Formats: sequence, structure tokens, C-alpha cells
Amino acid sequence: RSRWTCLAVPAVVASLSFAPAAHAEGPLQLADAVRLALSRNERAKIAEYQADVADAAVQRARTAFFPTLVTTANDTIKPNEPLKPGATAPPNQTGGWNTTLAQPVLNASSWPLYRQAQRLFDAQRASSDDAKRILEFDAANAFFTALSQEEALEAAQRRLDLAKDNLTDTQAQVDAQLASVNDATRASVDLASAQQVVDSTVGNVNRAYLALGFIVNQPVTGPLGPPTATLQAAIIPVTN
Repeated sequence: RSRWTCLAVPAVVASLSFAPAAHAEGPLQLADAVRLALSRNERAKIAEYQADVADAAVQRARTAFFPTLVTTANDTIKPNEPLKPGATAPPNQTGGWNTTLAQPVLNASSWPLYRQAQRLFDAQRASSDDAKRILEFDAANAFFTALSQEEALEAAQRRLDLAKDNLTDTQAQVDAQLASVNDATRASVDLASAQQVVDSTVGNVNRAYLALGFIVNQPVTGPLGPPTATLQAAIIPVTN
């Protein structure tokens, strides 16, 4: 099962990030797990927000080359003064405004800052893409881990059923005096050991579901849908 994980996860993560299929009612599929991780996990949202912040810094640095328009205005109100008979009252309110348009012709000090902002944005965008790619890998890895634990539980359950049948047969042989009591004791020990493995594997399955649910940001109860086509493609020998 670990061989499946090593071979299948790196081969399918890149293509699964563009899978358009939506998770419907039924077993959770590998493509659905990756898609849910990209859309619901906070790591993907943080990566997007960090890229937006870097892009805003580029826009802010670009404003150093934009023209500036400054408008000022003033308004003065004077109290009315007593007038002599026959005199005309002067205006008691005056105002004015001034507009200045400035266009930088050469702003040499802003070019390095603008260039720096562009390079920081490119670096942040690459870092955000890498963070999403790692999240895709983690989602696929958690999916295969849970899937392998499910199959381990099925194998443990089959062993438990076989141990129960073996104990029943052995006890019947003891009753018929065809086997000794030691054989029945040995069968009982095998049954207890098989039950212990089942209980331990159930815990591993639940822990794997919790890890996968933490990545996709929703509860996962299983069973999962095995990616048959992906697993078949993973076991094909690589040729040069």
C-alpha cells in the first residue's frame, strides 16, 4: 500500500488540481479531496491573499509616476458695516480657488522601488503557487493514507472472521476428542490477537479520517472511493 502512495501521489496531484468534477452523494473521491482542499482550506486562501497584497504593493509603487492634481479653495465672509445714507453695501463674502496639475517627467528614485515591488510580487505569486501545490500533495497523501487504512481494516476483519471460524472448528474437534485443549487455547489466543488488530486498525482509520477532514475542512466518515484508474496507471513500468 505504501508503494501505491509513493507512486500515485506525485503523478496525479498536478492534474487533479484542475479536475472539474464536483463531490456528489457517495464515497469521497481523490479529485474531490484535492478540490475541496483548494477551495476550503485556509492555507490556499492565505496564499491567495498574500499574492493580492503583493499586487497591491505594485499598484502603489506605480502611483509615483502618475500625475497629481491639487485643488485649493477659500471663502471669506465679512460682517456688514454700517453704511452712510445713499451708500452701496459692498459684498460681504468673497471666495476663490486654485488648481495645480503636476506630471513627473523623470522620477529616478521611484524606478528601483517599482522594480522591487514587481519582483516581490513575482516571488510571492510563485510562493503562493508552491503553497497550493504542497496543499494538493498533502490532500492526496492524506487520502491515500486513509484509503490504505480502510483496506487494512478489511484485511483485519477477514482475519478476525477466520479466527472465529477456526475457534468454532477447533472447539468442535475438542468436543469430539479429535483435538486437544491446547489447540482450543491456541485458537482463542489467535482470536484475541485478531480482535486486538481490528480495534487498533479502527483507531488508525478514524485518525486518518480526521487528518483528511482537517485538510479538506469538512468531516470525513468514509468509505472512500478508490481511484482505480490512477492506481492502475501508477503500476505501469516507466520506460525511457
